[in-house]
Amino acid sequence: MRHRWWAFLLVLCLVDTECTAFTGPGGYDLPEEDASLDPARLRVGDEIYYCGKWNPQTGPPSVDRLFVDVFFGTGDSLVRLDHPLAVHRFIVESVGATVVRSYHLPGFRVWMPTDSVPVLSGHGGIIVRAVPNPSRFDVMVAVYFGALAFGQGDSARVAALGGQVVSNYEFLGIVVLRVPDRSLGAIRRDARVAWIEPWADFLCLEPAVEVTERSGPE
Repeated sequence: MRHRWWAFLLVLCLVDTECTAFTGPGGYDLPEEDASLDPARLRVGDEIYYCGKWNPQTGPPSVDRLFVDVFFGTGDSLVRLDHPLAVHRFIVESVGATVVRSYHLPGFRVWMPTDSVPVLSGHGGIIVRAVPNPSRFDVMVAVYFGALAFGQGDSARVAALGGQVVSNYEFLGIVVLRVPDRSLGAIRRDARVAWIEPWADFLCLEPAVEVTERSGPE
């Protein structure tokens, strides 16, 4: 019966965006969401598994289950999505993950078995990030504004939305941002924005063989 009540509460919270604190999987008390738009409070976790191996800086987690943020990309059909699809939910649930929250991107916060992370990553095009602060729902995204279209005034606007500019590939028209998930709608309403997609920190030149850290001008 306890599990039925938890499932009922989860459905309510996913439908009612104002509901942010409830009992999570395994009886874990999820904290109330920190909705601050202070950029200093941004928390985006590192990728914990990529290119066929655990992040060498952290190694495999020592716990049996953990919260992670899972994002799906890329592709022309996904970059304009402001929500995950049913197939994305099927993929995460097929490896034993429980969806805690959906993002305004093709992605979720999930509670999942640690040993299922490599299986999930094996689907390809999936970003798995650690959750450094369960009360924060921040994302790392690439935003296409157009070549040379993003200016100093835009940096201030991003800050007002609680975000930070990570990199500006100005000649490509792509800006990488850390930003609260709840601010993505405001960014999408900018007429210059053609698409937004989850950003991966690392690019696998050859699967499970060579890794290149993605970086660019600040």
